[in-house]
Amino acid sequence: TRKKIIEKLGEESYAILADESSDISHKEQLTLRSRYVDKLGRPCERHFGVIPIDDTRSLSLKEAIEALLSHCLTMAQIRGKVVKENTDCVTFFDQISLLPN
Repeated sequence: TRKKIIEKLGEESYAILADESSDISHKEQLTLRSRYVDKLGRPCERHFGVIPIDDTRSLSLKEAIEALLSHCLTMAQIRGKVVKENTDCVTFFDQISLLPN
């Protein structure tokens, strides 16, 4: 569960993996996974959630990620990111640093 992931992460850094796609009914959604190293030094990857989104603009994706992470995690803890090789997603992480927090 998210609560267990948050407990394991604590104050540690983590990476996010974000993938935007449409479901079978053509509704846009964003899948978010976290990747971190546990206290024993083992790499872990956990599914964090699927968020329905209205569009794939950088600001919309940033807001969706912030909303999902607002349950005790911060964007400041993120130390890496992996995106599906897609022009929108690649430019998303290039542009996200330009948006005010």
